[in-house]
Amino acid sequence: MLLDNKSTNKNHPTKVFEFFKKYLRGNGKMNVVTGYFSPSGLARFHEHFDEFVTEYNLVIGDLATTESTKEKVYQLLSDNLSLKSGVNSLRDSDLAIQFLKQDKVKVKTLKPNFCHAKAYLFEEEKNDPQKNFLVVGSSNMTEAGLGLKFSSNIELNTADFGGNNDYRELQDWFKDLWNHSYAKEEVVIEGKKIPFKEYLISLIRDYHKKYTPEQLYYKVLYELFKNDFLKFDHDPEFRAQIGSLENTVIFKTLYPFQQKGVLSLIKMLKSYNGAILADAVGLGKTWQALAVMKFFQMRNYEIIMICPKKLHQNWTKYQRKKNSRFEVDKLDYVIRWHSDLQDDRLERKPDGYKIEDYFQSDRPKLIVIDESHNLRNDSSSRYQFFMDEILKKNQDVKVLLLSATPINTKLKDIKNQFKFFVKGKNNGFRETLGVPSLDKLFKDADKQFIEWVNKADENVDHLISRLGDSFMRMTDAMVVSRTRELIKIDGLEFPQNNGSINKYCSPRNIGDINSFESLEAALPDVLAGYKPSIYAISSSVKVSAVEDARIQDRFLVKMMYILMIKRFESSWKSFQVTVGRILAHHENALDIAVQYKNKKTATNQVTLDIESMLDEEEKEEEEEYTLGKREIKLSDIEALGNLDFFIEDLELDVAKLKTLKENLETFENEVKAETGDQSKDIKLEALIKIIREKQQSQKNNSNKKLIIFTSFKDTAMYLYEELQKRGFGKMAVVTGSKSYVAGEELPFGDFEPILERFAPYTKLFMEKEWPDFHPNEAISSWDNFLAWKDYIDSHKSSVNEKLKNPIDILITTDCLSEGQNLQDADLVVNYDVHWNPVRIVQRFGRIDRIGSPNMQDGVSAVNFWPTEDINTYLNLQHRVEVRVAAMKLAGAEVPKGFNERIGEKAKSEQAQEIQKAKMLRQMTEKIEEVEGDIKNFSFADLSMENFRQELFQLLQSKKKELEAIPNGVFTGFKANPDLFNQSIPEGMIALMGYPAKAAGVMDHEYKELHLMYLDKGKKMVFKNPKEILAVLQSQKAQNRSLPRGLDAGEEKVLKHYSETLLSWLDIQAGREVENAIDNIFAGDLNFDKKDDQDDEEQAFLDQKYQAENFDLICWFAVQ
Repeated sequence: MLLDNKSTNKNHPTKVFEFFKKYLRGNGKMNVVTGYFSPSGLARFHEHFDEFVTEYNLVIGDLATTESTKEKVYQLLSDNLSLKSGVNSLRDSDLAIQFLKQDKVKVKTLKPNFCHAKAYLFEEEKNDPQKNFLVVGSSNMTEAGLGLKFSSNIELNTADFGGNNDYRELQDWFKDLWNHSYAKEEVVIEGKKIPFKEYLISLIRDYHKKYTPEQLYYKVLYELFKNDFLKFDHDPEFRAQIGSLENTVIFKTLYPFQQKGVLSLIKMLKSYNGAILADAVGLGKTWQALAVMKFFQMRNYEIIMICPKKLHQNWTKYQRKKNSRFEVDKLDYVIRWHSDLQDDRLERKPDGYKIEDYFQSDRPKLIVIDESHNLRNDSSSRYQFFMDEILKKNQDVKVLLLSATPINTKLKDIKNQFKFFVKGKNNGFRETLGVPSLDKLFKDADKQFIEWVNKADENVDHLISRLGDSFMRMTDAMVVSRTRELIKIDGLEFPQNNGSINKYCSPRNIGDINSFESLEAALPDVLAGYKPSIYAISSSVKVSAVEDARIQDRFLVKMMYILMIKRFESSWKSFQVTVGRILAHHENALDIAVQYKNKKTATNQVTLDIESMLDEEEKEEEEEYTLGKREIKLSDIEALGNLDFFIEDLELDVAKLKTLKENLETFENEVKAETGDQSKDIKLEALIKIIREKQQSQKNNSNKKLIIFTSFKDTAMYLYEELQKRGFGKMAVVTGSKSYVAGEELPFGDFEPILERFAPYTKLFMEKEWPDFHPNEAISSWDNFLAWKDYIDSHKSSVNEKLKNPIDILITTDCLSEGQNLQDADLVVNYDVHWNPVRIVQRFGRIDRIGSPNMQDGVSAVNFWPTEDINTYLNLQHRVEVRVAAMKLAGAEVPKGFNERIGEKAKSEQAQEIQKAKMLRQMTEKIEEVEGDIKNFSFADLSMENFRQELFQLLQSKKKELEAIPNGVFTGFKANPDLFNQSIPEGMIALMGYPAKAAGVMDHEYKELHLMYLDKGKKMVFKNPKEILAVLQSQKAQNRSLPRGLDAGEEKVLKHYSETLLSWLDIQAGREVENAIDNIFAGDLNFDKKDDQDDEEQAFLDQKYQAENFDLICWFAVQ
């Protein structure tokens, strides 16, 4: 009869095990030939057939091995790791050892021959032909071979009884095999001869040795991330390319953590055409990006750097022939600005590159975008230009994004950046990462984010759990993000953060304005000149809310109110400039309207040009909101009978604005007459006192260098002129449009000479190439700097001139708040507090950096606030928005679904404001708290790079050890909650692989890996692998500790853990079906499928989460 382990037959068994159960009657001898076995296969013989078999003679294929091949032997032994049986593998191993230890069991191996034969011959003790039988065919001595476990293998065996000639010939064949010289009872292992049976017992015992939590934590890391390293390690061409990169100056200059990040970024770019480098402020993203750029430059890629205009000098200085310390590497790349992403601006540069010939060519490209968060709005013209005219017009293009901005806004902003990697395709990650719809994934994630922000008692770990596995899998695949705390673990040090000193300076004696709170009453009530559409469009006119000019005007008015408040908070001077511009606009509009009414002019329109109100830096920052130039006809206002109302409102605005202007001019004249340290401008007076104290300080070797940051050029120039007038020297000012030092204006963007004089340790000694100066590795970097200064004094007169004329006071706008290393200074003064707290973190990051020369006494910050009541400061913006919201918007036709979207946007914006307010309050204590708070969410929270890098370190020393740990093993520990930031419930952590390994298959690769944590009630307590890894990482040093009965293999204990795994399957099956339904509504499934295809899809969902489809790779019993 035929035994295929799958079919059914009413008349006889079809599985090998069933055949044995039915026909193994009476005592006798069992002769077996098998290529290999599994402990569970031996265990089943021991349980069911031992009472009948008086002697076993087993011939087994060559399993004698060395350490280098032991892993493959373990793969052969682990044929039964399904979720139903995997937990029982220890018990099966114990039974297998008991089986082999019996005297009646004799074992030989074939050496050097390979054993393809599989045969089972039973000889009843009285040699009764009707009780003798044979099974010959394909089945090894495993549960799959016996037909006890599902297998995709096609088995075929023939079975018969002892009354025929075949049986007798097979018995003779077995006797010859058993007695042949190549059937060995002993084997040589590492030079020592031992009984083969003894060796098998040791193999099984080693397979289930008592692993520690640390060993299996490393096993989990290895299984999850090994392909990130080994996939490319097996590619000799890639290894050679990396070898070339490792020989470059830029790569050798990097810290080890930066080198690891570079390698990860390169692999991400090769796998997904995109990557994000989002290390915390001060961790050296610029140099890491340069190393990645060099790698692709060596691969003949064209390299394009797109950065904010204010940062172009930061990248220009590293280009070839600029005498940077990387000059030997000949870094070759083209630089363009964010603001060049429109019309033909890409072509308006001295290099002459044309859009069609260069930016849209068929040559492979790497595009690097610095401060990529500025290109997060997919409705902005720059975003659309980059997507449509650059990415979609190139065949082979990779995108590297650089950003350190925490994610305190919408998660949608991240989605828009990920879309760069797939040229805007919503389903672009379906094949590579199993994400069918980016829009759906991020819509759900944004909802969870908003809910989380509003729950004060939930930390970032709770949010990660809310986001789920799919979100983490995608973000982790393309993000490298390390925090300062992680870098400190590697032994790198930052200067001590001395916290923030807060100065509260409310403006006084500017007319009726005597405090920040009194500003609101002084502002014009209507700002009619910025909302003419309200007067020109009838409420009966139905237009789309998206295109309604009235809504655009409402936003413009809000923007102008906020601009006035921001500038007033910065300085009276900046406020004065803005009031003058707004007054000029309203006087012009009023003059045109009055003349039109009196028929004295043919002019029939009021022009709105918001760009004329903004500085260059403000235009850069506000690009996504710019409304452009619009013209409104006065005849339309007149036709509605609103011309008199329009003129009346303009007159009210002009009156208030004139009063403000006059009061500010009076205040200006008083300040101009001053010469000493005292001033009517109490904020300026407080700043002067800070500078005086700094100049007399003995801290950090009498370091006198400080940076004064402000949001506005007008404030920067005011401070420069006032300090210069009052006798301060060694001072410079840098803004986005101009720079001054010693009264001399420098050309636009040419501020590097200023920075070199301000920060010579960083900008000259550290960042330039000095081939004739040889540092002494036995002394500190600072001492080498002092020796270098002596070298410069005698060898480089032009450089020495800069050292002899230092700059100690640097006044700047936020043009220097990103991408600059200015760590020679040890004090940052925030003369105004940017309404986006992240900007303050970036400012402080200019001096709070690895390798700071100010390690002795640390670094500090001073924050100027307009009021001592932080809530008053925060509420003023809210009151402005309420004022704007009161504008009448009747007549706007609301498209279907628009209200819902507006509601979602409002919730999202509310979440943003909650985050910003919290961050601003933290700044009064310590700027670094803005990054470290439990409610502040960053790219680092979406990346498992720290675990990946931990594995990278392990692979250097423990690769063989990690490879040798078999699947199916387990350990346990008693959790210490003090080592983790939340409770660690009793339960089970398990790593599972899909699809399950087929019996006998070598080098099986799982398509999916699932890390789960269920409590003792079989409920998921963590949904995200990063959280679970964090738990294991925190507990890895704990001693191995198991619940009573587990090591002994007690059936009741094993059953609990087995049922826990099956519960996880039920949970996952429900979630997968839910996701499939969501995908249908997201438009990601084809509705034209035939019915049988629909059935096939449903069948797949039903069948995927079956126990036999998953292998249990390893697990932890958590107490």
